[in-house]
This record gives sequence, structure tokens and C-alpha cells, in this order.
Amino acid sequence: MVNHFYQDAQLADDRRASLLRQAEFHRLANTLRLGRPAVYRRLLAGLGGWMVAQGERLKAGYESPARLANRRMEIAR
Repeated sequence: MVNHFYQDAQLADDRRASLLRQAEFHRLANTLRLGRPAVYRRLLAGLGGWMVAQGERLKAGYESPARLANRRMEIAR
């Protein structure tokens, strides 16, 4: 005669352990996700930085030579 109660209890314990492992995994994944912005936000920040750099480069091309000399002197101080 097979003890079905023991088998059922063992299956329930295995299931409970599996659910606890899954819950811990999801908790850790959510913790990591909270500290990192979404992909589209990182892409927009990178694009914004690139646009600012390009704008500065373009603006520098239209400055007068006297203004560039003054800027270099301010930086050297």
C-alpha cells in the first residue's frame, strides 16, 4: 500500500519551494530595474547629449577670432 499523503505533502513542499525561488528572482530583478532608467530614456539622453555637442561645434564655427582668443585666455587662468 502506497502512502499518498506523504507524496502529496512532498509535492506541495516542492511547489512551495519553487514559488519562493521564483518570487525571490522577481524581487531581485525588480530591484535592479528600479535603479536603471528605461531604454528609451537612455536613448533620448544620449541623443540630447549628441545634439548639444553638435550645436556647440556649429556655434564655435561662427565665432569671431577675437572672441576665441578671449575664451582661450579665460580657460588658461
